[in-house]
Amino acid sequence: MEDTPLPCPCVFTSAATPPHAGSNFDYGAEITEMILLGVIAVRFVGHIEYDDAQMKITNRPELNAWLRLPARDGWKYSEAV
Repeated sequence: MEDTPLPCPCVFTSAATPPHAGSNFDYGAEITEMILLGVIAVRFVGHIEYDDAQMKITNRPELNAWLRLPARDGWKYSEAV
Protein backbone atom coordinates (compact mmCIF):
# COMPACT_ATOMS: atom_id res chain seq x y z
CA MET A 1 0.00 0.00 0.00
CA GLU A 2 1.54 3.32 -0.99
CA ASP A 3 1.45 6.43 1.14
CA THR A 4 -1.43 8.74 0.31
CA PRO A 5 -0.58 12.44 0.55
CA LEU A 6 -2.58 14.44 3.04
CA PRO A 7 -5.05 16.94 1.54
CA CYS A 8 -3.38 19.96 3.09
CA PRO A 9 -0.10 20.35 4.90
CA CYS A 10 -0.83 22.08 8.19
CA VAL A 11 0.44 22.09 11.75
CA PHE A 12 -1.55 18.98 12.60
CA THR A 13 0.32 16.80 10.10
CA SER A 14 3.48 17.07 12.21
CA ALA A 15 1.63 15.59 15.21
CA ALA A 16 1.87 12.15 13.56
CA THR A 17 5.64 12.13 14.05
CA PRO A 18 7.40 12.39 17.38
CA PRO A 19 8.90 15.75 18.38
CA HIS A 20 12.46 16.39 17.36
CA ALA A 21 15.12 18.98 18.02
CA GLY A 22 14.03 22.26 16.52
CA SER A 23 10.28 21.70 17.08
CA ASN A 24 8.27 24.85 16.52
CA PHE A 25 6.74 25.94 19.81
CA ASP A 26 5.29 29.11 18.29
CA TYR A 27 1.96 27.36 17.75
CA GLY A 28 2.21 24.77 20.52
CA ALA A 29 0.41 26.89 23.12
CA GLU A 30 -2.48 27.63 20.76
CA ILE A 31 -2.93 23.95 19.86
CA THR A 32 -2.81 22.94 23.54
CA GLU A 33 -5.33 25.65 24.43
CA MET A 34 -7.66 24.49 21.64
CA ILE A 35 -7.46 20.84 22.70
CA LEU A 36 -8.09 21.61 26.38
CA LEU A 37 -11.07 23.83 25.51
CA GLY A 38 -12.41 20.94 23.45
CA VAL A 39 -12.07 18.70 26.50
CA ILE A 40 -14.12 21.18 28.55
CA ALA A 41 -16.78 21.36 25.80
CA VAL A 42 -17.06 17.56 25.69
CA ARG A 43 -16.97 17.18 29.47
CA PHE A 44 -19.82 19.66 29.96
CA VAL A 45 -21.68 18.73 26.76
CA GLY A 46 -22.13 21.80 24.68
CA HIS A 47 -20.82 24.61 22.60
CA ILE A 48 -18.53 27.10 24.28
CA GLU A 49 -17.42 30.53 23.11
CA TYR A 50 -13.96 31.53 24.26
CA ASP A 51 -12.36 34.98 24.38
CA ASP A 52 -8.66 34.25 24.03
CA ALA A 53 -7.57 37.80 24.91
CA GLN A 54 -9.44 37.64 28.25
CA MET A 55 -8.90 33.86 28.64
CA LYS A 56 -12.57 33.40 29.57
CA ILE A 57 -15.55 31.41 28.35
CA THR A 58 -18.16 34.00 27.48
CA ASN A 59 -21.38 32.06 26.92
CA ARG A 60 -21.15 29.75 29.96
CA PRO A 61 -19.37 31.70 32.73
CA GLU A 62 -19.77 28.87 35.24
CA LEU A 63 -17.15 26.91 33.27
CA ASN A 64 -14.47 29.57 33.83
CA ALA A 65 -13.71 27.92 37.18
CA TRP A 66 -12.27 24.98 35.17
CA LEU A 67 -9.85 27.19 33.23
CA ARG A 68 -7.75 28.11 36.23
CA LEU A 69 -7.87 25.68 39.10
CA PRO A 70 -6.64 26.88 42.51
CA ALA A 71 -2.86 26.69 42.93
CA ARG A 72 -1.43 24.20 45.42
CA ASP A 73 -0.36 25.36 48.88
CA GLY A 74 2.87 27.33 48.65
CA TRP A 75 2.41 28.10 44.93
CA LYS A 76 0.76 30.99 43.10
CA TYR A 77 0.04 32.04 39.53
CA SER A 78 2.10 34.86 38.07
CA GLU A 79 0.27 37.99 36.96
CA ALA A 80 1.05 37.13 33.31
CA VAL A 81 -1.03 33.93 33.41
